[in-house]
Amino acid sequence: MNPNKDISVIIPVFNGEKYIEKTLLSVARQTTLPLEIIVVDDGSQDNTCEVIESFIYAYPEITTTLVKGHHLGPGAARNTGIATARGSWIAFLDSDDLWFPKKLEVTANYYKHNTETNFICHNEIHRKDDVDKQINYFRKYDRSKSLTSQLFQGSFLSTSAIVCKKSLLSKYDGFDISLPNAQDFDLWIRMSPKIRLLPIPDLLGIYVVRYNNISSGPILKRAKNLYRVYQKNKNLVSNLVYFNTLIRFLLIIMLEFGWSVQKSLILIHKK
Repeated sequence: MNPNKDISVIIPVFNGEKYIEKTLLSVARQTTLPLEIIVVDDGSQDNTCEVIESFIYAYPEITTTLVKGHHLGPGAARNTGIATARGSWIAFLDSDDLWFPKKLEVTANYYKHNTETNFICHNEIHRKDDVDKQINYFRKYDRSKSLTSQLFQGSFLSTSAIVCKKSLLSKYDGFDISLPNAQDFDLWIRMSPKIRLLPIPDLLGIYVVRYNNISSGPILKRAKNLYRVYQKNKNLVSNLVYFNTLIRFLLIIMLEFGWSVQKSLILIHKK
């Protein structure tokens, strides 16, 4: 397992003591190891750092760096990782997601044989409540159409499935930490005019869904934040794409908010 000297793996983590070890092991078991793993702790208040340090001790053959910081969110943690990385390619991995053993070998083989690309994304399994579902992110992707417009209308890029050039990330100053969420969605849209996307059909990882039932508060906050992303980047798309996206977005939020209120009323009635 000779290391791939091109790829730095960046893992942001916050209070991940229950699952960060499995995530790290999925990197340690790669058929081709990365140049380095950079784990950026986002101010965890549990035993996350102790788990990471135990991994570093157990796998001295893998260059793993733990960077400790204040709680500023995953975007800030990823930006720290990008600035620290020595590899020319960056592979992101969220702290509860998993890679299959050939993830790095396969993606490296693709970019070495497609030298014009600077951005790769593969398919994944979505795991929710121990139920797995295979997701083809590129089922509706059309190479002949604008990547920016297609992303604007609905992102099909998953952070843990992305391997991209560090120079591209640096050119756009990384993730916007002023956004409470959807920082990845915003960055992919901002970078899209310069992205030379290579979508690959391989199923190379597991995206683990972890969240509680959505209440009306989080829905409205998420809606407000996504609207900020659309406003920030509307100059990159036509007016038609912008307004059509907003209309569809508002309809989805209204339906989701209505369903959340309905569930709350049912719970109150049962009490």
